Amino acid sequence: DGLLPEPIRSYRSAEEAEADPLGRALFAVPGVTSLLLSGEWLTVNKAEEADWGQVKAGVQSALGKAPGDAVKAGVQEKSGRGIGGDTIVA
Repeated sequence: DGLLPEPIRSYRSAEEAEADPLGRALFAVPGVTSLLLSGEWLTVNKAEEADWGQVKAGVQSALGKAPGDAVKAGVQEKSGRGIGGDTIVA
C-alpha cells in the first residue's frame, strides 16, 4: 500500500494545487473546495450545496487514477463542517 508523500500539504483552491498531481485530480471533482493531504490520510472539504455521494464517488475515482503513490483506502464521510462546507476523510 502506498502513502501520500510527506509533508502535509494544504490547498484552498485548484490554483494552489496546480503543481500537485493528486491535488489537481481532487480539485477536478465538482464541489471540492479545499484539501489537506498527509502521508496516511487526506481530508476533502466540499461546498455546502454539493452532494456527498457525487463528491465521494469523484474522490474515489481520483484516488484510483492518481499517479505515483496515493491512498487507495476507502473514503468515509465524517460529520462536521469545515471552512465552506462538509468534510470527507480517507
